[in-house]
Amino acid sequence: MKHTSNKLGRILRLYITNFIQLFAPNHKGLLPWWLVVLFVVTVLAGFLLIVFWPILALSKIELSENTYLYTFSTIPQVLGATAAILAGFIQFKINRLNDTLIGFGRAAQERLGSTGYKLDDKISGRLRDGLFRKRIVEIENVLKLLSIQEMKAGFTKITRPNGLQAVYEDRFCKALNYKTKIQTTTRQTLKLSIFTIVLSVSLMPFADLFENNIIIGLTSLILAVLLFIFSLIKSYQLMKEGLVDSDY
Repeated sequence: MKHTSNKLGRILRLYITNFIQLFAPNHKGLLPWWLVVLFVVTVLAGFLLIVFWPILALSKIELSENTYLYTFSTIPQVLGATAAILAGFIQFKINRLNDTLIGFGRAAQERLGSTGYKLDDKISGRLRDGLFRKRIVEIENVLKLLSIQEMKAGFTKITRPNGLQAVYEDRFCKALNYKTKIQTTTRQTLKLSIFTIVLSVSLMPFADLFENNIIIGLTSLILAVLLFIFSLIKSYQLMKEGLVDSDY
């Protein structure tokens, strides 16, 4: 399900990029994620407004200034609290992943000198320094070197399924990529939340204008609410991810 969701998201991003390139042919590469979200939310807001505008016009619905003020002030409060909770969940998850990555380095250090784990004093020192300072990059470099040594010795992941290549490529790199993915997704979610908060706060002074102009008011309200929903969904997904105990 998660793989399918990521694939659909990339396809959507590609289609939107191709659409934008019709008007900006000099643009190269995929659009930034935040621009894709803003584009989708804006289109949805416009679509909902067009679809429901006849109903709103017939019912003569009116939104007071207090309604706008309440909505635009509630969104920052909820997203601010959600971001604080999210930070705690993700920090816990990152610490667990760091402990896992360092554990691979400690296991390699304990087995130095055995078959396939021979390192000179300089590399051994780098490993000790990486473990002492908890520098994942140093540990990665040493494990990669050990993996290459095993490969040059004629072993493969098939002949040695629990060997260095399997440990480095299938376990260490998998955990490291997972950590990078969580960090990237967290930054994206926080940026989206901050953008939504800034937008909502910026719209508050115009509440009296929105009360007198239902089209502008509803468009702004729908846009802010849709961004708010997107932010909550992304935050929920990350919190759920933070509770999963991954096995590497």
